[in-house]
Amino acid sequence: MSYRKRKREKRGRLVKPRPPQYSSLTVHEKGEYGRAVDLLYDLRHGETYTNLLRKHRLSAHKAHWYLGSNLIGGTRGKRVRASKSDRLVRELLFPTPFG
Repeated sequence: MSYRKRKREKRGRLVKPRPPQYSSLTVHEKGEYGRAVDLLYDLRHGETYTNLLRKHRLSAHKAHWYLGSNLIGGTRGKRVRASKSDRLVRELLFPTPFG
């Protein structure tokens, strides 16, 4: 999957690319996406961004690709922060009678 670049609208504004839809991801990409969502959760609870990238085995490029605008900052020497809320899809596991 190629990384989409920013596009200019007719009025000259930059439009950021949206993260990929969950339903269109492959099995491998869904695993990366799940790790990115876990990284976002940990980032909200006070751990540092670079340590979390190592912990969740993600590159900064992949984290930005899956989390998009939910990561704030990171440019011009600013810290990377998590947005206060998001609408990301999460896999939920429900208990069954067999475990």
